[in-house]
Amino acid sequence: MRCFDAVREVTDEATRQFGYLFHEDQTRKQDLQTCCKHIDNLAERFNGVSYDIEVNEDTMDISIALNCDEFQIEDHSDEICVLMDYTKYVSFKKYAEDVVQIKFIFDGIWV
Repeated sequence: MRCFDAVREVTDEATRQFGYLFHEDQTRKQDLQTCCKHIDNLAERFNGVSYDIEVNEDTMDISIALNCDEFQIEDHSDEICVLMDYTKYVSFKKYAEDVVQIKFIFDGIWV
């Protein structure tokens, strides 16, 4: 499954749940889709094994966690560095035995 496919499942559910208060901003959604393409590239490069996607019901921020077998930043132009320009927060942690989790927090797509 591609990153944006997983994100869309979660955001579509959030839109149904909160649609009476918020609507999706198409520009924000397209920006998130672009970020997901970068995350997919990281997943391919570092043997991504799964995604964990959540929407924070209080802030409406979207978190995308990529779980992968390995991870390495080669230089400041690396794709991970490019993604950091679009995120509110990035974290790295050991997720399981021999699995690293890279978690990105993005602004929500709703207004």
